Amino acid sequence: LSLFDGAGSGTGNFVADNFLAAAYNNSDGNSLWGTNWTETGDDNVATTGKILVANNQLQIGGVAGTPSIFRQVNLSAAGVNPLSLTTATFSFNWGRVGGPVGTVIVEVSANGGTTYTTLDTLTAASAVGARSYNITTSIAANTRVRFRNSAGLTAANAFFFFDSIQIADAGGALT
Repeated sequence: LSLFDGAGSGTGNFVADNFLAAAYNNSDGNSLWGTNWTETGDDNVATTGKILVANNQLQIGGVAGTPSIFRQVNLSAAGVNPLSLTTATFSFNWGRVGGPVGTVIVEVSANGGTTYTTLDTLTAASAVGARSYNITTSIAANTRVRFRNSAGLTAANAFFFFDSIQIADAGGALT
C-alpha cells in the first residue's frame, strides 16, 4: 500500500495503482493518472490475455513478440490534472513466477511515447522486490511509464508481476 507521509519539501502529489481491482483505471494516489493502462500487442483487456490484472498484480507472461503496457500522467504544472512536480520518483514492487522467465524492460517517456528511456532491465537473474527510479528529467505534461516484454517470456504459467506502482515527489514518499 502506498501512502503519503507528508515528509519532504515537494507538493505531496502522487499517482499510484495498487491493482486492488482487476481494471486498468485504478487510481490509488491523491492525484489522477492521465490515462488508463494501455496494452500494445495483446487484447487490451484487464482480465484476459497475457498482460492482465490478477491477484492484485499487473502480470506480464506467456507472450511472444514484444508486447507492452503503459500509463500516462501529467507531472508538469500545466494542462489537465497537473501534479506540478519539481522532482519525480517512479517506484513499484515486482517479482516473477515460473521459469525460465525472460526479460521485461522498464521505461519512461517525457513525450507521450514518441521515445523512451530505459530505466531497468528485469531478468530471471534480477533481485525481486522494491524498485525506485529518479525520473525528474522526464517531468512533462505527457510522461509515460512502460513495461515492455523484450525476450523469452513464452513459457506457460511463467510471468513477471508488478504492484504498488507510484510516481511521487519528495513530499509523497512511500510509507
